[in-house]
Amino acid sequence: MPRILRFAFAWAAGISLILLVGCSRQDDKGDLSREDRSADSLSTRFVTVREVSVSSSGQVFESYLYAAKDAFVVAKVSGMIREVYVELGDDVNGGDTLVRVEDELPYLEFELARNACDQATQDFERYQTLHDKNLISQREYEQAKLRCEQADIERRCALERFRHTRLVAPFSGVVVSSWARSGQVVEAGDSLFHITQRSPVYTRVFLTEEEHTRLKTEGRVKVQPKYGAQRSAWGTVVNRSPAIDPVAGTVELVIRIDPRFDFCKPGMTVNVSLETNSPPTILALPKTAFHEAHRFSSQETTVVHVRKNGAVTRRVLQLGEDLDSLWEVTGDIATGDSVIVLDRNNLRIDRAIQMDSEDAPGEE
Repeated sequence: MPRILRFAFAWAAGISLILLVGCSRQDDKGDLSREDRSADSLSTRFVTVREVSVSSSGQVFESYLYAAKDAFVVAKVSGMIREVYVELGDDVNGGDTLVRVEDELPYLEFELARNACDQATQDFERYQTLHDKNLISQREYEQAKLRCEQADIERRCALERFRHTRLVAPFSGVVVSSWARSGQVVEAGDSLFHITQRSPVYTRVFLTEEEHTRLKTEGRVKVQPKYGAQRSAWGTVVNRSPAIDPVAGTVELVIRIDPRFDFCKPGMTVNVSLETNSPPTILALPKTAFHEAHRFSSQETTVVHVRKNGAVTRRVLQLGEDLDSLWEVTGDIATGDSVIVLDRNNLRIDRAIQMDSEDAPGEE
């Protein structure tokens, strides 16, 4: 091969090698540029901070049930009990006779007073006829009239004493206590029975000024027995104090229990639940917004990354109530803030990001 041809082939091979190396370097630079761009502009998902209404059980007050009518029946005269007509637990109607105290002497006194009254009435009628005929003086007439009036008063007093030997129910209800025994000697004022109405049944609670403002004090109220089976009843606020007691600083609410809940008995200890006027709202985030170590933990604080002005900023938040798929959060956060969900461990503060989509609420 001539020398000139060998020189030409060597020159061409050198040029080709130089071009190949140059292209390789350009490709490397392009790859590096793409890596830097992807590092500085990260595509990720996010969730939005939002307000959530949380159910509130309000506040529970311990109270007791009472009947609208409740009374102790006491002996009105002294003497021995002759008959007892009712027992513990018996239902009675207003006016029913409960017990009879010995009544022989009161009855005799009433008979004497009645006869004396009848005699005085007849005398007065005769004196009135004579007075109309001007046969007696005005003084004699008025004395006869006074004797008649006094005799009538004595008759009525004797009748009342006789009636007091029989004690009657003051209203319809049930005998909840009985201390009367046949043959027992009692004194006037001794308690013999305790009677209360079965229905309606009421309860009352006393609210401070702050509680009266914060809690719902009208409409239906939930009432539960404190002891025994966990059954619930409903009542209605029927009355409340028009002013705040200046000494106790409280407002009284009176609640009437629905008669359908017949397991509510007078004297029963109950818990009265009053709801808040309006459900409170809190800031909450889906648990996907937190690092795995914080999702189901009870740590007081956590770190999230928030998109702000196209860049990532780091925030420290306080964790509140666990709401299943959500966490209550407080701190440097506001409604509408976008919180990064994925690749947080690789994020660099102030790195530009591209927001692709928002997680569905509550998605984990």
